[in-house]
Amino acid sequence: MTRLWFVYNADGGTSALHGSALTEIGYMNVIPKCISSLSKYPHYENLPETYVAINDYLVDSPLEG
Repeated sequence: MTRLWFVYNADGGTSALHGSALTEIGYMNVIPKCISSLSKYPHYENLPETYVAINDYLVDSPLEG
C-alpha cells in the first residue's frame, strides 16, 4: 500500500512532523490481476505489468489532493 502525505514546513527544518497537522492526500489499494486460476495456486501478473496498469489508471483518474 502506498500513501502520500503533505506536510507544510514554513521554517525548512526537519521537525515538521512534530506538532504539525498532517494532511493525507490520497491512497489506493492495488491487487495484481489474476491471469489464471485453473491450478491449485492462482497465477497473477508480474510487478512490472502491475506498475503499468497503475500508471495508466492514474493518468485517467489521478488521486485527489
